[in-house]
Amino acid sequence: SLRRLGPGRESVAAYMRALLLVPTLSSFPVGHGWALLRVRDAVGASAAFHRAMKLDPKAADAWTGAAVAALALDEPAESKVHAQQAMRLRPDLPQACFVMARACTRLEDWPCAARSYEAGLRLRPDADKARFELGRVQLELGDTEAARASASELRHRGSPLGQNLVSLIEAR
Repeated sequence: SLRRLGPGRESVAAYMRALLLVPTLSSFPVGHGWALLRVRDAVGASAAFHRAMKLDPKAADAWTGAAVAALALDEPAESKVHAQQAMRLRPDLPQACFVMARACTRLEDWPCAARSYEAGLRLRPDADKARFELGRVQLELGDTEAARASASELRHRGSPLGQNLVSLIEAR
């Protein structure tokens, strides 16, 4: 199966062969886009995700991938638009929430970032990196108590990110 291919140019080549065989199936350009992101080809990935979005406008994974590619291309406003669409299509997709949060963070839209991280964490409470980033956003919002609660949750889970967040809190 194509999904089991490892990172690198081999998986990019495999997806290209699959696209030639079945050019109208949106999952192939999506997989191709993720493979291209793994080899740091954000421009190619963006094109692949946009192709998948045209083939299937309801493919939330394509919109999420396009949002990630836009961030890699330093286009946070475009990333936010794509992530919003992915969240509309699949409100149960934590990755869409987390990429939305990253886009909002890059735009310094702290309330949006906090809401998006919180939505993603409701779906995937074990996402320690996202909880750490939520704590950083809470600090930007001036909500030290909420940041302490995020740090406490991380420490409770045994994540070293908990102490890292405590250090950021104490440095303020």
